[in-house]
Amino acid sequence: MSRLILCNATLTMAGISTLVASFSGSHILSHISYASFFGFFSGGYIGLTSIITVDLVGLNKLSNGMGIILLFQGIATAIGTPVVGAICNVFESHNNPFLWSYFIFGVFVVLSGCILFAIPALIRRQNAQQNITKHQADMNVLSH
Repeated sequence: MSRLILCNATLTMAGISTLVASFSGSHILSHISYASFFGFFSGGYIGLTSIITVDLVGLNKLSNGMGIILLFQGIATAIGTPVVGAICNVFESHNNPFLWSYFIFGVFVVLSGCILFAIPALIRRQNAQQNITKHQADMNVLSH
């Protein structure tokens, strides 16, 4: 579970760095800092994704798990990119036309990282339900 928490934390930090980047303005040093932080944390997330997927679904279902992950990432990219492009077009006359695009992407990345922190609790709940079901099955066998 510690790898899962590390993966979720790196994803959340990548989102926070994107949120902070929305206020960076036109200073090159702030953009270099953003690129460094985002690259470091998103690299951690990307590097741990396949390991966490094996931990959660098993090696025999790795291709299925990665397929689902990539499906949802593709849908988000297909929808998010044109929407953010349209937002940039609306705000192109403003001083910082990319403010809302960084902000929106940052919020959604942080939100996805926070949602993933619920996985350990969901796994514990699933295991508890399986133990109850197994216990009930054992009791039925013994009672007959």
